[in-house]
Amino acid sequence: MIAGYLAPGDDVSHEAFKSAAEALHDCYLFDVTNDAMLAKSEQINVPGIALYKNFEEGKDVFEERTHESQVITTFVEAAGTPFVVKFLPETHAKLVNVRLEKHGQAVPKTDYEILGWTSTWLHLHRIC
Repeated sequence: MIAGYLAPGDDVSHEAFKSAAEALHDCYLFDVTNDAMLAKSEQINVPGIALYKNFEEGKDVFEERTHESQVITTFVEAAGTPFVVKFLPETHAKLVNVRLEKHGQAVPKTDYEILGWTSTWLHLHRIC
C-alpha cells in the first residue's frame, strides 16, 4: 500500500500523487490523507509518501519531489512489489527475496501486524 501524507492546500503534490496512482492502480493500492497527526505518528514529514510492506523495513518513506508524478512512479516501482506479477525468470529473484505469500500479496502474520495495518488504513481514504 502506498500512502500519501499531503497537506490540504498542496494541489501540486495531490495532482502528482493522483497521476502516479492512476498510472499504477492495477498493481498497487494508493491512499491519501491530510491528517498531520497521523503523519507525525508514522514519523513522516508532510508532504511525504510511505510504501508499506510486510517485510524488510516495514515501510519505505519518500519525502522529496512529491510534486513530480514520474518521480513518485519510479519510487513505487523500485521499492514496491505489485499485487499481481507474472512469474518469469526475470522476476523470480525479486519475488523470492520479498517472500510473497498469498497470490502476490504481503500478508500480516500476527495480531499486532493486523492491528497496525488496520489502524493506519482506517485513517486513509482510497483515491483510485
